[in-house]
Amino acid sequence: MKDDRVIVRRGYVLIVNEDADGNYIKFEVQSRSFTVRKYINVAMLILLCSLLHRNMNRISHLLRLPQEYHTHFQVISMVLCCLVFKDKTVDSLSIIKNYGIQTTKIGGLSILPYGVNKALFTQHEFIPRYTVVDLVINEGFFKGFQVVFYLAVIIRDINELKLLFMSNPIKLDDQRLIYQMSRNYLCEEGNGSE
Repeated sequence: MKDDRVIVRRGYVLIVNEDADGNYIKFEVQSRSFTVRKYINVAMLILLCSLLHRNMNRISHLLRLPQEYHTHFQVISMVLCCLVFKDKTVDSLSIIKNYGIQTTKIGGLSILPYGVNKALFTQHEFIPRYTVVDLVINEGFFKGFQVVFYLAVIIRDINELKLLFMSNPIKLDDQRLIYQMSRNYLCEEGNGSE
């Protein structure tokens, strides 16, 4: 296995993992502030929980909550706070030669370690090679007539493009790199795309 190639940009990190035998390639994009944001969210959660605990008498008086429900209210409040503080999504694109494309999104809660989030909140989508028409860099318009570029997969018999890396938009230069490196895995030798 080749070493990972790490490309650090202003707002994100692109990690390229390529098999030495040329059987697969994986592109992973995560926010550059992924770890820092996780610590900030956990600190904010602890602060909110301590403020809630400290001011429980005032809150229960305002809500007219009986004393026996204080603990239930605190637990429910803490769970709701945990659900509010989510991790940034990590997007990845894996291309397995002659088999197809797999897209992965890993979300989760800031309070949980990355491994637990990966086990509980990972979403995979596999697109078989025979349904992949092409991988393209498309141009679109955003609010205020701003031009944006995005990677997309054209899938046979589906009217919509499968957009890639939408949680972590990446620069056009990196999209070109992903496109060029992916061509070796998507196209059979000498045939080009179907």
